[in-house]
Amino acid sequence: MAVTESINFDVNSSPSPVVPVAWDQTVFFKVGFPVNDSDLCSGLRLCILRTRSRTLFFPVPRHRLTQHEVFADMFLLPISEADGAEGRDRAHPIHLEGYKAPDFNAFLSVLYPTPQALISGSLTLRKEEWIGVLNLSTRWQMKEIRTYSITNLSTLSLSSLEKVDLARSYKVAKWLWEGLTEIASVHPLHSLDVLQTQLGLETTCRVLWIRDQVNSPGTGIHITLGSLGCGSCGAPTFTENRECRACSRTIKVDDLDAIQFWHDVSSVSVTRRSIPGPCGSASVVIKLDLLNCKYCKRYPLLLSTWTCPSCRQEISHDNFRLVRSKQPQWVERSVKEAFSDEIAEYESLDIAQSS
Repeated sequence: MAVTESINFDVNSSPSPVVPVAWDQTVFFKVGFPVNDSDLCSGLRLCILRTRSRTLFFPVPRHRLTQHEVFADMFLLPISEADGAEGRDRAHPIHLEGYKAPDFNAFLSVLYPTPQALISGSLTLRKEEWIGVLNLSTRWQMKEIRTYSITNLSTLSLSSLEKVDLARSYKVAKWLWEGLTEIASVHPLHSLDVLQTQLGLETTCRVLWIRDQVNSPGTGIHITLGSLGCGSCGAPTFTENRECRACSRTIKVDDLDAIQFWHDVSSVSVTRRSIPGPCGSASVVIKLDLLNCKYCKRYPLLLSTWTCPSCRQEISHDNFRLVRSKQPQWVERSVKEAFSDEIAEYESLDIAQSS
């Protein structure tokens, strides 16, 4: 059905309709929409639809826009008497070229929340809408709204590939290293075609290298106190911090640097044998006499028999199993090192916007 013009005000989900009476109260935005989306306006909170020209007009209260630099500066520009002020009315709207109406609508939902959202203290948007808010707040350098959208998106179900894609689209450091860490740790690994399509060739090579370092016996193995497991059941043997038997320094369960191999890890012979258990059918067996304390360079643990806290079986000093569940911590650190420049670039964006 052809409609020349209609106005959609949903009083149940938005503030009272804004009456465009004066330039200093209301700003008009113009957003185009695809031909196939003739029903688009029905899902928007506050818009004026002109179907023939495939155009949406949003009359927006000016006061909150002026709290943000990108709009505050624009309103200070000299006004041409011939053309009039941009955004003053529907004849002189601010044209959002290249922007999507649903994104702008979601952005307005955050900038002008409904009374219900204010009372409940929460704003409910779909994932796609929060991404739209993140898109505009990043483009327009609105730090608080950007942070708010990132926080809300982080509570939703984002796949590891989504995190990397969104991180690179909107420069979110946290999602970049989280997503790449998950990809490098996940079992089974995504197909090579998927990785190369979603991540690109260079990133795929780096992720596969990190994964190879974690899973290859004798290379890339980083020992922590918590990664020493029972040779019988595979459960972690040490769940609390301990003191080095030689220098009495505290060795934290998750400290990646406190325990080291006596020699370069590539020269250490690590036995690989089949042992049933939660870690899989093959396990890397670690001997305590191959390890030393970072601080005193001596054996950090007694070369004696230990008792597994889970199965209560005795563990000889040469029969500890490497617990793979602790390796993602090393993967995370490796990701941060391999992509340090990119992560630093994204972090600097938030620092610059907050200054």
